Amino acid sequence: MLERSLKKAASDLQHGTTLTAPQQVGQMLDLWKTLHITASEGRTKHQLFIQQMHAILSDGLIVRNRLAHGITGYGLADHAQSDAYVLTTLNGRDRRIKVQELQTITDNLGYLASHLGRITSFTTEPEKWKHSDLHSEIRDHLCSTPGKV
Repeated sequence: MLERSLKKAASDLQHGTTLTAPQQVGQMLDLWKTLHITASEGRTKHQLFIQQMHAILSDGLIVRNRLAHGITGYGLADHAQSDAYVLTTLNGRDRRIKVQELQTITDNLGYLASHLGRITSFTTEPEKWKHSDLHSEIRDHLCSTPGKV
């Protein structure tokens, strides 16, 4: 869903022109950020918001890559179900990812993917959103998810 949403948002930012999308999701995410920053020139608050959303999405993709390509084990800290974790090694770096963290990342990626159209509309049609605080709405949701964003 995220990849499809990024492609649609990038196409909308280029006013519907045919987009030769990068093959990797990370590259598509970087293109999405660049197009948003360019389209919202002079709107510093929105540009900062885009950079923050890009960071959240990028972190999620890093964890996704670790799960897809680098699982080395799993375990329970103190034999408590809430302390379950997955061990990963990727590019020579080890990381322990708690199940709670995975849940937060999954929730955030899904939420942001489903709101990329609104974020793009905020960029391309700012007058439509002048009475809305989309930034706070999205940040509030992300911060209300269990765990820290």
